[in-house]
Amino acid sequence: MDNLVLVGKPFKDSCLLQLAAKKRLLDANLCYAVEELPGLALSVRQLDPKLRAVGAEKAFLAADTLILHEEAGPKLEDLLRGRETVPFETYIKNRSHLVDGIPTILVPTSDDRFSDTLDQVAEFGAAGYPFYLYSSRPDWDAALAFTKYRSPDVSFAVRLVDAGSQETADISLLDSMRQFACRHVRVRQYISWMFCAYEDWKDNLHRLPGGAGDLLYLACSRSVRRLSKPHQKILRALEDGSPERLNALPRVELEQFSAMCRYEEWKGRYFEALLRTNAVRIDNYDDIIVSYIGSHRCNMKCRYCFADHTCEALSQMPPGEAIAVAELLTGNRHHPNIHFDNNLGGEPLLNWEAVKKLHLALVAYHKTRGIKASFGLLINGTQLKAEHLEWLRMHIPYVGVSLDGDRETHDAIRRSAAGEPTYDRAVEGIRLLQDSEWDVECGVSTVLTRNNLNISAIEEHLRDDLDIPNIVMKPVRAAASEDYALTLDDLPALETAYRAFFRFLLCEGEKGNLKPFFAMLQPLDYAGRFLLRAFRADRVIVKRCGSGEHIYSVADDATVYPCDSFNGIHSFEIASLQEGKHNRAGYSVPFVTEENEAFGCSHCWARWLCGGICQYVQYLNHYEHNDVTRLECGLAKSLIESSLWFWQEARQRWDTALFEQVQERIETIGFHATGDPDAFLYAPC
Repeated sequence: MDNLVLVGKPFKDSCLLQLAAKKRLLDANLCYAVEELPGLALSVRQLDPKLRAVGAEKAFLAADTLILHEEAGPKLEDLLRGRETVPFETYIKNRSHLVDGIPTILVPTSDDRFSDTLDQVAEFGAAGYPFYLYSSRPDWDAALAFTKYRSPDVSFAVRLVDAGSQETADISLLDSMRQFACRHVRVRQYISWMFCAYEDWKDNLHRLPGGAGDLLYLACSRSVRRLSKPHQKILRALEDGSPERLNALPRVELEQFSAMCRYEEWKGRYFEALLRTNAVRIDNYDDIIVSYIGSHRCNMKCRYCFADHTCEALSQMPPGEAIAVAELLTGNRHHPNIHFDNNLGGEPLLNWEAVKKLHLALVAYHKTRGIKASFGLLINGTQLKAEHLEWLRMHIPYVGVSLDGDRETHDAIRRSAAGEPTYDRAVEGIRLLQDSEWDVECGVSTVLTRNNLNISAIEEHLRDDLDIPNIVMKPVRAAASEDYALTLDDLPALETAYRAFFRFLLCEGEKGNLKPFFAMLQPLDYAGRFLLRAFRADRVIVKRCGSGEHIYSVADDATVYPCDSFNGIHSFEIASLQEGKHNRAGYSVPFVTEENEAFGCSHCWARWLCGGICQYVQYLNHYEHNDVTRLECGLAKSLIESSLWFWQEARQRWDTALFEQVQERIETIGFHATGDPDAFLYAPC
């Protein structure tokens, strides 16, 4: 980067070009020659636009003035023989202003270039030099007052000036500013500043565990960095509060590390500032999920179920009301993708005729509106009969069955209403689907409780014994008072189980077997979602879910709740056909930066891959940070760590062809790249 010669068209007549090969630098009328040459910094001259690419010697001949950042070596002296050169210190001294005794650099900009200029200044700030940023225009200065560049303890100032004003802007680009600052901040002062700034940085840095001490996770960039030995030493000194350990390090190592950390700090504040405006675009907001709970009626009584099984009445919702609710929830959206689910909360096959009527009405609705919609059905498997299959084959693309492990494990948790075991009947339903040569792969949904924490054993049974290609596992949502609840005491066992499972997946992939990996690699699986997010570091998860905003649950009386778990709790009703969208309860899922301070989400290193704690779990636990919410928090962070470790290992141990299969699978399940490295998204529920 310091060995590049740039010859280009300057802004006006007295301005410097950045000494860097960056994106979009080789545009027409901006840069015409790039060639390595140690020592030479800048060549400034108004150039002929036809000069697209020239060699180093011609570049020198085209330049009026050559500015040196370091003493010329023999090669450079030979090339510069007979040419006028100016030391950088002299050049910068003659072009800075003293304002109230502080050297000040003037940066020209305009209304339409204001944000781009701030981006440039932010890059300079990321290099780690404190400066005072202000403007001669009151409206610009008011905006700059909200930036972090207003420290009183600075070595120089930057003033944005109107390019159309009478003020002369001498220096506009950031490499010159950085080099200028290098000469005015002593190393001891710089180290002191780093230790003060570490309090702001540390929430964005996380050292990955498990013998990977040289791997650092950067929260705001959502990336993993392998640190050099000097950078490891810097990080240890910052963590231990030992500034004396840095005195012998080269200045360039301190600058590189602090530039990385300052960029993380700036990026985090940038996210937080945008979220505070409440005007950010959520990229997956047009994916609308509507589930219809026609009744909570069920032939089983699973101990952890959120449904109120005293609601025995069959659905009385006419198809017309179902369509009216869909219109109420989706009518103002342009081209939404709608996902309809029937009877998530009871056993839909007990209400079969109502399910069919509702489905056909919704299919007609989405076809007449010309919108994309998907449909699914979740059953317990015990009621499935041959007469259901033909209709399901023609109308429902996905059927999921609830199963919580092998016979002993499942029957200990999921009993019939009469207290009888249900495993064999559920498996009969799965076999019926498989034997009928079902067009769409069957999936299984498993709830993890204190009674079934052996992740590898459950996966192996479902995958190998029952040949299930799609497996979704989620921790139970429960109050701390329930004996099946997962609490902080269960975290070590869960962490051990998941880490062993991840190692198994890694080893199987190394053998070329991706079947177990693909079985759980999906957004709805609790571990799979973190693997997917860690694979694509191009999204910022800003909320735990979109319940009440793009996730809705409809009861049989056409009232609407934020999600299935809240369905039937009347204090959480947010809409109805009679009153429209009203949300009297004021229900909302906060941004991760606004989460309850007791949970510590806003300062957690994992916040942009996690999104926070489930609102229903918070409700069950009276919005307290108890052992249940701490379990969810700890498990999420552990799975994020394991996911980051997994991909680092996989990139070293899996071959290219294997990764191509993974990429194809991820695209197939709809987890597409956003195209925007700062895309804001809701997490799935």
